[in-house]
Amino acid sequence: MSQEIIDVEDRYATRNWREYLREFRESWRVYQWVFWELISADSRKWMKRMTIALVCGVGFITAQSWALRHVFDGVIRQDMPRLLIGFGFFLICLFGQAIAQHYQAIFREWALGLNMGQLDRRTSELFFGKSLGQHLNEGGVLSSANVEKGRGRVIELENMLLFEGLGVVISLMVSFLCLWFVSPVAGSLMTFLLLNYLFWLVYLNQRVNFVCGPIDAEFRRLNRHRVERWDMVERVKTMGKEQEEIDQMSEWFENAINRDRNFWIWFIRVTTLRGLVNYAVLFLVMAYGASQVWHGHWEAGLLYPLFSWSRYVSDNLWRIGQIEHQLNWNMPAVRSLKEALTLQPDISDGSEEISINGKGVRIEFDGVSHEYLGSTKDERDSSLRTEFSVLKNVSFSVEPGEKVALIGPSGAGKTTIMRLLFRAMDPSRGSIRVNGLDLRHIQIRSWLRYIGYIAQQPQVFEGTIASNLLYGVQSERQSQVTENDLWKVVKRLQIHFGKRLTHGLQTRVGRHGLKLSGGQAQRLMIGAAAAREPRFMIIDEATSSLDSTTERQVQQGLAEVLGEGMGALIIAHRLSTVRDLCGKFVVLRPIDGVQGEEAQIEAVASSFEELYLLSSTFRQLADDQGIHF
Repeated sequence: MSQEIIDVEDRYATRNWREYLREFRESWRVYQWVFWELISADSRKWMKRMTIALVCGVGFITAQSWALRHVFDGVIRQDMPRLLIGFGFFLICLFGQAIAQHYQAIFREWALGLNMGQLDRRTSELFFGKSLGQHLNEGGVLSSANVEKGRGRVIELENMLLFEGLGVVISLMVSFLCLWFVSPVAGSLMTFLLLNYLFWLVYLNQRVNFVCGPIDAEFRRLNRHRVERWDMVERVKTMGKEQEEIDQMSEWFENAINRDRNFWIWFIRVTTLRGLVNYAVLFLVMAYGASQVWHGHWEAGLLYPLFSWSRYVSDNLWRIGQIEHQLNWNMPAVRSLKEALTLQPDISDGSEEISINGKGVRIEFDGVSHEYLGSTKDERDSSLRTEFSVLKNVSFSVEPGEKVALIGPSGAGKTTIMRLLFRAMDPSRGSIRVNGLDLRHIQIRSWLRYIGYIAQQPQVFEGTIASNLLYGVQSERQSQVTENDLWKVVKRLQIHFGKRLTHGLQTRVGRHGLKLSGGQAQRLMIGAAAAREPRFMIIDEATSSLDSTTERQVQQGLAEVLGEGMGALIIAHRLSTVRDLCGKFVVLRPIDGVQGEEAQIEAVASSFEELYLLSSTFRQLADDQGIHF
């Protein structure tokens, strides 16, 4: 269940030509997925219109050189009609270019806006479409950091291609075809230049990928080290490590920048030589054109479009190299996005809608066992991951209105039971029934609307106190909940915000509830669970990170929320949290001590005193926490 985020750029550095070509084919498939999955049909229509306008605009720009050819020939020959025709054609091309670019820009803005909307919507749909278990267990691939990074790179690439890439490719193609039309010799020379450039393009990008990938990864590791030391400055300074850290990071940087500098100096030398070949071909094209004029085969004005179109081809070749480099450089993040969003959901939604109405909630775990896949360095290859058990043959029930505490040491599977009840994943064996229905057959949304959940760490959204209290309330009910209703919840649960309540319930709480204390944030989450008016509450040790005074206040809030008729399953790390809150206690023993088909539940009792006699695991926990009987 590793939550480590894989550094995706470290995973795809190619070592040879075969790997480079394989990566190229894979990259092509990734970008096809982006085009068909993250770009809407409406956006593709606007992109088609933009491309047509772009072709027209490039055509008018290219034709200007041909028009000026007639202007030059008219001046040289003092041929006024030809001069006027040339100027007229040139003027038409200018106006045509302006109109085409006008519509191109409008169509591009439509395409960009629709692209961003589809990207935002589709990434959220695919991200939220995974089960909670996948989000918890596939942290190496299905991480919000990787998805957001990939999403940003897709936007960057879409902007680059729409603002520059398409224009460069079309301009290159049109100029290249025009050169072949004017002179097959000039076209042949530019074909040689194109092939020469493509060879160096592939070779240099392969070298950049192979050499710079590890260097860039080294810089990222240095940056993570630096930011970590800045964030934990207290530890650095109390250990007296300031100068040692500075020296270490400076040496680290020097080693990396020397490798980086040496490579790019070599790269500059090679590209300079390649540029000389470029200039040599341009010189040969112009020399050929001049010889044709000298021997009377061409008019002098034809030299201008010959030079202009040759220059377009030469300059756009360089730009295509930059575009290809950007595509390669952004590929790891985009591929990571694809891997995350194309993970197949590991559970399928049920078809039956559960209705609680006036009935209470009865939950039964029947012979439930569960295994997780262990983590490996390559999170993409599940065949390398091994299973390990976290629950074995667990059976117990929660009757309507009953408050049940799950007790056990760390790693005994308490949190797994909670996640199974959310249907974050399905048990490997056994079943969970809600009012007699197998949880696998129940529509997840219909079940979750009856559940309130209080996490171990408060999950406060940036916004106001009111917006956090209302977040879990069903949409159709939110408009009916008044501010007075929310104040009643706040007062009933004794949620005190002190001087922080500067604008009543509209007080902003900051990112992750930064403006609230730990106790205030936790009580706000209790209030949010109560505002939801659930029929069953799941609580993951809501007081484990609080001091004793704040813990008592939170316990009072929990006791108020868990009134008559509401059932609850409470995970307990601190035994004092549940002693007076629950009427039933279930003790899980460590999984390592369960042999064969033995049940993992060691004891079920209605009091601590009874548990102390029945369960050695409970006795150990009670003694460790200083609870005596």
